[in-house]
Amino acid sequence: MDKDYRDGTFFALAAFGFWGLVPIFFKQLASVGPWEILADRVFWSFILLMLWLAVKSQWLEIKAALTDPKQRLLLFCSACVIAANWVIFIWAVNAGRILETSLGYYINPLLNIVLGMVFFQERLRPLQWLAVALAVIGVSYQVIELGHLPWVSLALAFSFGIYGLLRKKTTVSAVAGLSVETLLLSPLALLYLAWLGWRGDWGFSDTDHWLNFLLISTGLVTTLPLLWFTAAARRLPLSTLGFWQYLGPTLSMLIAVWVYEETFGPARQVTFIIIWIALAIFTLDSWRYASQQRRIRRQQLAALSAEG
Repeated sequence: MDKDYRDGTFFALAAFGFWGLVPIFFKQLASVGPWEILADRVFWSFILLMLWLAVKSQWLEIKAALTDPKQRLLLFCSACVIAANWVIFIWAVNAGRILETSLGYYINPLLNIVLGMVFFQERLRPLQWLAVALAVIGVSYQVIELGHLPWVSLALAFSFGIYGLLRKKTTVSAVAGLSVETLLLSPLALLYLAWLGWRGDWGFSDTDHWLNFLLISTGLVTTLPLLWFTAAARRLPLSTLGFWQYLGPTLSMLIAVWVYEETFGPARQVTFIIIWIALAIFTLDSWRYASQQRRIRRQQLAALSAEG
């Protein structure tokens, strides 16, 4: 195993493992409202990202994004979408609905296939159609059995899918993009925190230093796994990275069931099993397609070499 692949695997494990365990962190903030946690997360992420960019001297990319009206608008829209994703996730974790967040992030890769078809005219392969159909069946089964839509799961899947769609249309890197997003949202976050302070409802306390530390740490919880993910993405093939992304929701599901004892009844079990089968088909198809493309490229290079 070469060094890049080994390091990429380590960073992927760190990023997706961290994201899978993050519900434990937000559970410690149950006494604070989700909108306040969101405001803290935005502001402290912005501070940390600015420090990171100062160290890396990457200001030109930020300046280019902010001075381009189209890029600025896209990043403002993506900032609003990811803020909605964050606040739904925070609320769901502290409302005892971690299983629903896990299901949402299992559904997301399958939803991305549909978004690619709708917005980028990508043609679905037969196995991709099968995976999407199974996902629809899984969600429909839960609706029939439980009598309501798993709205938390769908909201997280759709918001993260739309976020990825918007970011795909931008030209900035992951870290620089999040820096601009938090920069654009920080004034609103500060205004909200100031309003809470004026009302006397601000979560920061003169006595509870541990709570203060956790609120400040929301910035680290946001930026650190992103940096790890970026490092993994530079070193690993997308097919390999796509496989590791299921680690996060799997850990969250195990935490929900074994640590916080959320109900994992028959209806949910059947839904999860159907989604897992769909993801297995999707992953196998992606791996086969990537292998075929690599083989075609090798044949083309060999033909060019022979002609030369």
